[in-house]
Amino acid sequence: MGGGLTATLLIRHPGCPRGIAVLVTRAEHYFSSTGQLRGGMRLSAVRMGRQCDGLVLLGGGEWEGLQGEEGRRLFVQQRVQEVLDGVGKG
Repeated sequence: MGGGLTATLLIRHPGCPRGIAVLVTRAEHYFSSTGQLRGGMRLSAVRMGRQCDGLVLLGGGEWEGLQGEEGRRLFVQQRVQEVLDGVGKG
């Protein structure tokens, strides 16, 4: 996908035939004053969101602060579940 992404993952699920994208971003992808995504990353996120059934953005600091592989797996699982819970509600 490019755009300076540190990780990209596409999760397939029966309720989401186009998949759920998980993007891990870094601190420099955000404006420090507002916490909003900067232009290039914001555009990448919008494009990815249009191509998939759901999008999970994980801040790099958020990701790096997780404890080990199991902690990261559980965190991603929780965030993906939040997307699945919202499928069909919009």
